[in-house]
Amino acid sequence: MGRTLLDIDWEKVDQLLISGQKGTEVAAYFGIHPNTFYRKVEEEKKISFSEYLQQKRAHGDGLLKAQQFAKAMGYTDKGDNTLLIWLGKTRLEQKEHVETIPNNDESLSKALDKIHSTDVESLSKKIHELQAIIEEYKKKEQANEFISQADPINPTV
Repeated sequence: MGRTLLDIDWEKVDQLLISGQKGTEVAAYFGIHPNTFYRKVEEEKKISFSEYLQQKRAHGDGLLKAQQFAKAMGYTDKGDNTLLIWLGKTRLEQKEHVETIPNNDESLSKALDKIHSTDVESLSKKIHELQAIIEEYKKKEQANEFISQADPINPTV
């Protein structure tokens, strides 16, 4: 007496894979060995289980993103906000942008030193530029004063 033929509900398989189930979990759902399940997928779908799983996962990810969008835009009241956030973080690897702050005094001190040194360098450069302008102005003033003393009839301003 041989084994009975497996009757696999492929719509149910799709539903389980789209929802994020692993191949081993789907095989267990049907009460078969994972390798048997993978072989049946290849026979039935004419692609490897990895490709099939990837297609179904991508479909599920797209459905999840679409539901998040619909909920965010107010197109639907269906769905649980907490679960949408949790699934987004765990399944879709979505995360909030969090600015990192050094977590110890030494890192903070180094960061502040870098900021301080950058500002000091920048300010120092500006100070030197201003000093050069002042020196040039003083030279012009001295030259004008010398000229006005030399020619009291036509002093230059």
